[in-house]
Amino acid sequence: MVGRPAFSPAFAGIKKEKEAKMKKIKEQIKELGIEELKELKNFVNTLIEEKKEGKVFRLETINNFDARKHGHAYVAKLCVDENGKVDRKFFNMQDRIYDSKRKYYQATWEIELKEGDIIEARLDDGSWKNDYRNWFIVENGELKEISQKEARELLRA
Repeated sequence: MVGRPAFSPAFAGIKKEKEAKMKKIKEQIKELGIEELKELKNFVNTLIEEKKEGKVFRLETINNFDARKHGHAYVAKLCVDENGKVDRKFFNMQDRIYDSKRKYYQATWEIELKEGDIIEARLDDGSWKNDYRNWFIVENGELKEISQKEARELLRA
């Protein structure tokens, strides 16, 4: 019985082209200065982070969330902008179910997060006096609750 070759000639040609491109890129990188290399390193690290696969987490509010107390429920990913300020990127709600009078609701989110991501969430409406927000970090593929102070320190590090 005659089998197929491990690689087709077309694939071998594509592979050689990629190897030639990589060799050319490496030669160009060797010519860069230190500052340019640092900038390239940051760019490559950003690309690697973007290509990492995340894990999907499901978050829910309490059953009777009252938005009249301290505002609506939300989940936001925290990051630092170019000025060093903390920026929130809000996730859309997956589902929101109101009670019969449309005063209270229960909301859910299904969000994809990567290792080291930090989020802020208002999942509890709090009391008449206090606003309850929680901060979480993804560690070892699990959400771990942290304090606001820890979240800010991790973001600025």
